[in-house]
Amino acid sequence: MTTVGTGSGSFSSNHPRKDRSKKRKQLLVRRSLLESLESRQLMAVGPQLIGVQPNEGELISLTAGNTGATVLSSSPREIVLRFDDSSGIDPSTLSGIQVKRAGTDGILSSAYLSTDLGTNGRVVLDFSASLPGQQGNGLELVFTQTQRSSGIAGKPASWPVLSVSGNRINIQVNTLTGFKTTASDLIRAMTEDATVASKVLVKRLRGSELEIISDFVPAGQVLTLDGADSARVSSNLNSGTNTLQVEFLSVLPSSSGGGTQVQVVSRDFGGEAAPVVTVTGNVVRVEVNSNSRFATTVSEFINAINTSTDASQVVRARLVSGSPSTRIGANSTTYSPLTLVGGDDVAIRPSFIGFGETDREIVIRFAESLPDDFYLIDILGSGPFALRSTNGLPFNGGVSRSVRFDLDLGPTVQSVVPQPVVRNSNG
Repeated sequence: MTTVGTGSGSFSSNHPRKDRSKKRKQLLVRRSLLESLESRQLMAVGPQLIGVQPNEGELISLTAGNTGATVLSSSPREIVLRFDDSSGIDPSTLSGIQVKRAGTDGILSSAYLSTDLGTNGRVVLDFSASLPGQQGNGLELVFTQTQRSSGIAGKPASWPVLSVSGNRINIQVNTLTGFKTTASDLIRAMTEDATVASKVLVKRLRGSELEIISDFVPAGQVLTLDGADSARVSSNLNSGTNTLQVEFLSVLPSSSGGGTQVQVVSRDFGGEAAPVVTVTGNVVRVEVNSNSRFATTVSEFINAINTSTDASQVVRARLVSGSPSTRIGANSTTYSPLTLVGGDDVAIRPSFIGFGETDREIVIRFAESLPDDFYLIDILGSGPFALRSTNGLPFNGGVSRSVRFDLDLGPTVQSVVPQPVVRNSNG
């Protein structure tokens, strides 16, 4: 029995040790996997904004939109931006943080896209981001076509079918005779869809709302909203008609793109050839082909600018209305140079932007009191001025973000006007 007892006792004492050892190994393996996965996940998206605190008052909401923005009753002398602990901020990229206010028009600018949707200028619609600032840049519209004789969810058959996936709005228009989608159908459908309207607002700029668009929309192409507070200029490139309109937007943020020039010169290349694009500072020079048989078209002109490595860092061109096959190479270039004009918002130049207690805390200080107005703090996640971590990753996974707050300071005493003083006989 002693032998049996010893044998039984030996088994009883060794078995728990083996179990514990096995569990420890499993935990270590699992922990190493978890830590590796968490590290990759945090590093994949770059710095993340977690808080915005003025020196007085409550935290500024990170989710405020056109309405319900945080209202401050006193002008902040300092605002602190706090980022997550994934990595520090690269101090050489702090220009990616910008502050602006609405200014005299009382409206904060938004990303937008003006387009005739392929109708050759018969109707032009304007799509603008519902949220102001850089956060609207990158919203996408994608059109597809279908034929159906009945509506969906109680809507008319001519109304487009809408769906939202992240920053993309899918728009399916009807091309069936008798039920073709018009500009009015698109405007009403997008306005009445709460999810779509929370992202994009649409209005008619010119032309008839009854114009059919479903036969002409650029099906399958991605139309991107951008240009929030960008300097811009547009021209018909001496086409002799207002139907053609080409727009040029500064890639540089805010008013810093003002004064950028697009210079257009023409010469006979002697045959078929693409435009030649060169860049000097903030001047983009485009040589177009005036050859009678191979004169440069609008689409060739736009593509030459947008595909140029140097030019695309300065300016972006896009067709607002008219035919992309219109030949403009032989036109007089008396419209050149085209000078981009800065946006309507007022840039605020802080007296200091730098690190606080850590390199994950950015302090913005103002030398003077800020006036009553609507304000945005833009944090760039893309482009040459993007805020980046010390390991080179762009802010918010490459997606810009805007934080809004309003100043309502109430009435202030501007001056005191004394009443007339009369000296009596005793002085």
